[in-house]
Amino acid sequence: MQGQTGGVNGFVVIIFVHYILSDKVVLELESRVWLAIGGL
Repeated sequence: MQGQTGGVNGFVVIIFVHYILSDKVVLELESRVWLAIGGL
């Protein structure tokens, strides 16, 4: 339960950062995070 909440929080943070910094660097970081997570 706690792990799921952490995952959701991380997802919200990614979207939040993406909205603030709509940049190619963020997109690159995002894709690396998705690869690290495993695509979910």
